[in-house]
Amino acid sequence: MGDKGKWFRITSAGLRDSSGKLFGAMETLEDITEQKVAEEELLQRTKLESLGTFADGVAKDFDGLLSAILRNVFLAKISAIDEDKILENGLAVAERAGLQAKELAHRLTTFAQGGYPVRKLENLEPLLREAAANVFKDSNVTCDISIAEDLWPCEVDAAQIKQVAENVLINAKEAMPDGGIVDLVAETQLPEQI
Repeated sequence: MGDKGKWFRITSAGLRDSSGKLFGAMETLEDITEQKVAEEELLQRTKLESLGTFADGVAKDFDGLLSAILRNVFLAKISAIDEDKILENGLAVAERAGLQAKELAHRLTTFAQGGYPVRKLENLEPLLREAAANVFKDSNVTCDISIAEDLWPCEVDAAQIKQVAENVLINAKEAMPDGGIVDLVAETQLPEQI
């Protein structure tokens, strides 16, 4: 009922005289909209919690499978003879894809457990250097990294911030299919400098 929807409970009872003859009725109309909205929110929350539990289990299973795959890729990579560069390069690509999939599983687990990132004080330099190494390894695009010595640490989820940096660097690399140089600059800027 109404534009936003209203829920009502209607009850009625017959009124009888002393001889039992029906002479009228009494009706009540009760607005139960808040109760219905609360019930729907509880149902939605229960569904989301169930989905989160399911996603958490899938992400952990996926992470376990990826760990086994990456172990075997690593063993195959170190077992490859020096002359077999094609195999070694293929295994390196598989290893990078596996590591990216593990990070995806980590993010899915984080989301499934309530969506709260694991934030702690991190030095950004190694995260940025690792992101650049992952993206530009075996690429015709090079990365010129300039990180200020006085770069402040930040309170971040390390896996998420590294993924953000990788995504930006991947976009830059894809914009230069014929090769080139990407400048990665990290420095602390105080509010009055912005």
